[in-house]
Amino acid sequence: MTVLLLGCWVYLSECARDREHLEELDEVAQSLADNLSISIHSSTLSLYGIGELALQSQGPIEGLDRVVRKMRASHPNILNVAILPRGVVQQIEPLEPNIKALGHDMFADPERIRDALLARKTGKMTVTGSYNLIQGGQAVIARLPLYESGRFWGFVSIVYEFPELIESMLLQYKSSNLLFMLRSGAGKPLILGNTEKLPKQNVEHIIQLPNHEWLLQIAYRPSFNWLLVFKILGSAIITLLLGYVYHRVLKTIANEYQLRKALSQSGNEHRASDSQRHLLARITHDLRAPLQHILNEARYLARSNAQQQANTIEHNVRYQLSLVDQLLEYSQAQDRENQSHPEPGYTYHYLMEIGEQAESLADSYGNRFTLNLAPNLPTIIETDFVQLQRVLINLLSNAAKFTQHGLITLSVETLNSEVDHFRLRFRVSDNGPGMQDRQKQGKHSNSGAGLGLMIVTDLLRQMGSHLQYHSNAGGGSDFHFDLELPLPSDSPDAYIERHVLESSEAERRVLLVDPDPVSREMLEELLLGYGMDVLTCEGIEESRQVLVESVVDLVITEMDLPDGTAWDFLKGMATLPASTPVALYTSRPAQPGSQLSFAAELLRPAGSDQLLDLIQQLTNGNNEAGSD
Repeated sequence: MTVLLLGCWVYLSECARDREHLEELDEVAQSLADNLSISIHSSTLSLYGIGELALQSQGPIEGLDRVVRKMRASHPNILNVAILPRGVVQQIEPLEPNIKALGHDMFADPERIRDALLARKTGKMTVTGSYNLIQGGQAVIARLPLYESGRFWGFVSIVYEFPELIESMLLQYKSSNLLFMLRSGAGKPLILGNTEKLPKQNVEHIIQLPNHEWLLQIAYRPSFNWLLVFKILGSAIITLLLGYVYHRVLKTIANEYQLRKALSQSGNEHRASDSQRHLLARITHDLRAPLQHILNEARYLARSNAQQQANTIEHNVRYQLSLVDQLLEYSQAQDRENQSHPEPGYTYHYLMEIGEQAESLADSYGNRFTLNLAPNLPTIIETDFVQLQRVLINLLSNAAKFTQHGLITLSVETLNSEVDHFRLRFRVSDNGPGMQDRQKQGKHSNSGAGLGLMIVTDLLRQMGSHLQYHSNAGGGSDFHFDLELPLPSDSPDAYIERHVLESSEAERRVLLVDPDPVSREMLEELLLGYGMDVLTCEGIEESRQVLVESVVDLVITEMDLPDGTAWDFLKGMATLPASTPVALYTSRPAQPGSQLSFAAELLRPAGSDQLLDLIQQLTNGNNEAGSD
């Protein structure tokens, strides 16, 4: 009986261990597939902007090398970025290691024509590969087809190093004991792998790429099962010990029997017999209790009708195993400690961009999104904007996935402002089920969201903050954290250079009112470069003196000035000709406070093309009037 029970225990424990390994593999494969898909999707976002520039320039883009350097800094696996009018490589950056690819025609290459035609036919971003490169090595290519007036113009593309793109991610999972195979689909030839055949215990996951997909199969490398050996040895030792106990018990019983037989001739026989029975009962109970417990557990696990208990165990196990994906990402976050890169930037512009991403996340789950920005936020902050974006998007994604047809809110407010630093509070709230209900659900249909709180916590720790939570009245969650941000030592760029090639027939005279000398100088150089006559000043009083002495076609002002606000400037411009427009180019959105209004409002940093288009629109009327 003991051998049978221990054999059942070894068998059931090994089955459970195999299930745990498969579930762990499933989490690793899911995480790897998600991370690879996210990495490619995020890096290909830049192609849309590059495509617009390619269409504007009708070919090579000036300054593409600087854009590519920034992209490669964020995504080291990017090999090059290319411009391909009609499918022929006309510009490629960096040039030197990829010069052999210039002039290569996608539609004349038997290896690439099928995928190039797929991208052109569907009109969608398409990621395919791997390919053998002309300049050597293997790569995956992301192609964005471009169309002009409904007609195919060409491609812009990103080439990723392969297999380094996959192997670098596997290393993040300490995957020396992992075997993997990557195919372009079920039954398709092998693209990449470190084995020709996987063990039976393997898992598969689909990697979703733009307009394409890969099939990832992973398994643990077979190894000697020392744990099973230890279990067998342990069972053997337990069997021997129990055998010894049984032998001692039987010997004791025999001795007691002999004693009872000897005492049967005395008057104490009955009393000795009772003592013997009690002793034997205690020993029997002590031996049977743990054995019966093992037997009951084995029978309980073997029964197939214990569905409710099995579901309970499964739900709890699944909930715990769903933590593996975020714990792996958490380790990656640990590896990325001390890599923060704070830089100055415009607060409102950055947060509004975050709001656009959050609105898209919320909409995908049928939710509404609101962005509440306090009017007294500092216009410029210095922080690691990429790291802060990861924190906010993680929290917003969490809220979106656990909220159905509800409301998600991102709020930012200033807690206090000192001479050399600010303290801001970022808050993400929703009216979803709340943390307790999420935990009761075990593995939610949107499992994975919410566990990213560990990553958020670690990132905030690196930023000198921590995450706080409380439940909203009536349901929902509320997460917030505070950041202590220093006063920026440098000014951010006043605009985003987009190399607009445009000549103005009429000379325009523009007055720039900006208290920041660096920003003022940058804007002045931009406008002078496009043939404009530029006057500059720092505040309201100085600008009034300039306007008394000179006639201008347009006034461009910042909102916050040393001696007032742009509203004060607008109120005091009674001497300004009625036809002279005043445009607000500001780092802080205008808060309506009077019946006055600006001819136009633009939030910093705008693209140079937007700024020049605005000037042209607002001054065309003045120039036409002057020419009449």
